[in-house]
Amino acid sequence: MTSVATVLKWDPPLIAVWKWSEAQHPRDQGGRFTHERFGGVATIAIHPDEGKLVAQTQRRYVSRLDAETRKALEDYTRYTPEMEELNHALRFERGPMQPALQALNTQLHRVIANAPSFPKPVTVWRGVDTTGAPPRMKTGDRIQLKGYQSTSLDPEQAFTRAWASANVDPEQAWTPKAKVPHPPIVFRIRATQGLDLRSVSILPNEQEILLGTHETYMVRKIQHNVTFIPSRNFDHTPITATVIDLDQQ
Repeated sequence: MTSVATVLKWDPPLIAVWKWSEAQHPRDQGGRFTHERFGGVATIAIHPDEGKLVAQTQRRYVSRLDAETRKALEDYTRYTPEMEELNHALRFERGPMQPALQALNTQLHRVIANAPSFPKPVTVWRGVDTTGAPPRMKTGDRIQLKGYQSTSLDPEQAFTRAWASANVDPEQAWTPKAKVPHPPIVFRIRATQGLDLRSVSILPNEQEILLGTHETYMVRKIQHNVTFIPSRNFDHTPITATVIDLDQQ
């Protein structure tokens, strides 16, 4: 069984994934932990310097976006029905889009494409279930991911989302799914172009970096049976997933 620390061994030296900060774990008057803007207790990114780099690169750009664009980005973090419909249309390409969806797609594509590129690749994570990944991937393949890709600087967001996608049904009050034949998948992406949504998100603790639609990625490495121990669930139940390293092209 491979730990997430082993998967990350080729990276520069890392600090702890979770670091205690009283300021990031607010309490109420009774001393009990509270939640920040519906996002739960915050954790730091596994690469804190990369989080700072993204913020420094795009802070001015995001702050100068017009109100309509900022509202669209906030709606994306809510994943409104319109955003869900847009991604569905992009992923399945079943005919021309409705004009309203096409306008929304143009708006999102433009704001991501015009954002300052990261000075160096930034590590972001995306959790999907097995059916959400292109089939029969192998090292060296170039793949295209259709639809906008929500990623996070925090690997725990990806591993827990991947587990939930494979194991529970949100349409049925989060009841357990039938046993899936394969473990969920986590993409670990070295991104060079994306948009930092942390300052506009209703869930800033998700540390979301939004990547564009129909982007091309090279499969750098595939590793099976990787375990990750979340910090937020009380029993720290390990999550087992396949980790696929992708380089944004």
